[in-house]
Order: sequence, then C-alpha cells, then structure tokens
Amino acid sequence: MRDYISYAAFLAAVIAAQFCLPLLLGQEKQETAPEKTQTENMRQMFESLHCPQSDLAAIGAFQGCWKVGAVWGAPRERDLKLGLRASENRFQLWLDSHSAQQAADSDNPRYCQLKEGVYSVAPYPDAHLRNLGSYAYYILDIPPEQAEDIARIYFKSHERKMSWETYRDTFLAFANKDGKYVRTLLVFGPEQVGWDSDGEEDYWILPAPCDGWDNVEERIREKLKQAEKE
Repeated sequence: MRDYISYAAFLAAVIAAQFCLPLLLGQEKQETAPEKTQTENMRQMFESLHCPQSDLAAIGAFQGCWKVGAVWGAPRERDLKLGLRASENRFQLWLDSHSAQQAADSDNPRYCQLKEGVYSVAPYPDAHLRNLGSYAYYILDIPPEQAEDIARIYFKSHERKMSWETYRDTFLAFANKDGKYVRTLLVFGPEQVGWDSDGEEDYWILPAPCDGWDNVEERIREKLKQAEKE
C-alpha cells in the first residue's frame, strides 16, 4: 500500500536510511496547524519536482545509459540490466527486477535540482493536469565513507540470498563504480506526492554503455502498449 507523506516525513525517511542529506531547500519548522503544514510541505515538494525549466546539472546527473535493478536485491553488476537512458529531451526507463516493474518513454522530461547535489526528474511533468498519476525520481550518490552503513540497512531490509560479507563486498564494489540509488515517488498533484515506504519501486543504477539499447526500447514499447489496453 502506498503512503502519502509530507515533505518532512519523506526527508526523515531519507535521513533514517543514513544518506545523511541536509534538509532540502533549507526547510524550517512550521508553526501552523498540522493539516496546513502538511499541505504546504506537499506543495513545496511538488514544486521542487516541477521546476519551470530543466536544470543543467540535473540533466547531467541522469544523462547517459545505466544498468538498473530493484533495491530489494543486491546491486551485483551481473544482475543489473540495461534499462535507463536519459538526455535533455528524452527519458526512457525499463525496470523489471524482483517485484518492481516500470516503463517510461518521455520526450518532455523535467530535470530539477532539489538542493545543490540532489537532483530529480519528472518524465511526465504535466500528467497531473489530466488527473493522471505519474512517477518522479530523485538520484542519490553513495558516499564512500557511508557505503558500508548503507549496505547494512538494505541487506537487513531486502537481501536474503547471500551472506552479509558477500553483500557488503558487492555493495562496496557497486559504490566504487559510481553506482547510485534512485528513489521513486508517485505524483498525483500539488498535494499528493507518495513514496512506497518499503522501497519496492526504488532501484540501483550503474553507468553502462548504450550497446543493445534497441532491444530495451522494444520492451518499453511493448510494456506501454500493454498498459494502454488495461
């Protein structure tokens, strides 16, 4: 079940996962009633994900081709599959890993900077205008000095198919190759930004050559056609 959460709660979840990010946008404690505060936090988060025009640094953070795999599994390179390709005017995603399945093909993505060094992309930034829910994503580096602590959290939460030592070594190798963590948000409108608290739709990404992208693109087309029929 998806949880609709406030901006502050969303950030608390990130910090609890020991990514140790500062509060995005320098948000200060609100003195208004809880309901009004939650609404304002939600609007602020929505506006941050839908900046007026794409940010160049945010484009650069996502640009290129990446292997992907759901965070429920270890970020072992041989288990990650080519599935993300991003440029200024195109965002394509194919994720089919563990219980996570997503497909996107957008020629109008919006890349934003939530705070210096923290970047997001909304593949379909205008979907809410048609009362449609859509995904948005933000990308997080894995600081080398925190990599083992982060690995321990995700091993305890999701991975059960290998020993802790093997998972730790796999995770450190992934981090050293510039692997990153992508958190998935579900956006319905200015007052509805959701995150699945079990991280089911979140995924690892690892830089990769674009060789073989035509095959990935075909899967994306098939998945989107199927979704249109449902």
